[in-house]
Amino acid sequence: MRSLGTEVYSVPCSLPSYNAAAEDCSIPGLSVLSQGFPANALTEPNTPLLFSLQNDLRTPYVMQYHLTVQYQLGHNTMFESSYVGSKGNKQYLFLNLNQASPSADPAAAYAPRRLFPYINAAINYLASQGNYNYNGLQTSLQHRMSNNFSAIIDYTYSKALGDASSANLGAQNNDGFRYSRDPNIEYGPLDFDVRNRFVASFIYQLPFGQGQRFGGASSSLVDHIIGHWTATGIVTLSSGTWFTVTDANANFANSDGQQRPNLVPGQKATGKPCIPGTFFNTCAFANPPLGSSGNVGLNSLGGPGYQDVDFAVQKIVPIHEKMQVELRGEVFNALNHPNKLFAAPGPQNSNNATVLGTPTFGFVTGAQAPREIQIAAKFYY
Repeated sequence: MRSLGTEVYSVPCSLPSYNAAAEDCSIPGLSVLSQGFPANALTEPNTPLLFSLQNDLRTPYVMQYHLTVQYQLGHNTMFESSYVGSKGNKQYLFLNLNQASPSADPAAAYAPRRLFPYINAAINYLASQGNYNYNGLQTSLQHRMSNNFSAIIDYTYSKALGDASSANLGAQNNDGFRYSRDPNIEYGPLDFDVRNRFVASFIYQLPFGQGQRFGGASSSLVDHIIGHWTATGIVTLSSGTWFTVTDANANFANSDGQQRPNLVPGQKATGKPCIPGTFFNTCAFANPPLGSSGNVGLNSLGGPGYQDVDFAVQKIVPIHEKMQVELRGEVFNALNHPNKLFAAPGPQNSNNATVLGTPTFGFVTGAQAPREIQIAAKFYY
């Protein structure tokens, strides 16, 4: 060990200028990479975490296309309608290269059914095998400011379909792969697929005070009280995202892929709930037979929707040419609508509402924020 000023550093023991006696600096029993991996490296002391890349890994690419038509309605109003589409190819998927094939024998060992039997563990595998497509109808009605009023009304109907929503980012939708050797069987709605979304917003400058329809000839004092008021609002209505129902009762496939239940013939998840208080019909799902990963598809269950009304009132109090006070009151979720969630938001919170065999299967256990009121004052100078 040597020091240089305030820095302390170690001199390599094998450096001739430091180790003139050419002493053996090796540590007995310490393995180095130059010696190769030990024969028991895959089993002792524990099976390591293994990662692999597709040999011909490709760069993902996306094709986007759209067609828009606009129509003028009078001097201040315009209607717009668009078809928007995109298609992603060679998207990254995070798979298990060494997944054991399903077996109806619950006592069958994993190793003989793996691609590499001598490695009795998963091999995390990044592959460019994913595909997705998005198709949407987007409409918009816009009214530019006239008579103290402006508004925008948007509506979108769309579908986002594919075999994976992300490479492995920990979403709460419970989507995963039943059998990594055939990932494309998981084609279905993606985590961010929202079929219907309506958003309307407006700005209304109240017609009171000097120069307005009411109180146009009022004094400065009266104008400071009744004038310079603005009301704004946003209304949002949206259908929910999609979730995958999984099965925690047992590993019926006797494999290390995702275990899902079977759909019960004659039952629909969107039907009347068979258990009071549940969000969907839990009786539409049952355990699959041995050797099966279940036939429930990827993200085949629609989650709770979203309804929100936000409202704000703003008042400007002029003081001087370069000075003014802004008073603002805002109400978020003004109607205090309970926007339910299967689980509290965040990847750190597990979602058992869509896991068959758990006590909360079918029940919503979280919600968006309730009504919030905010009051603020700002001084501009």
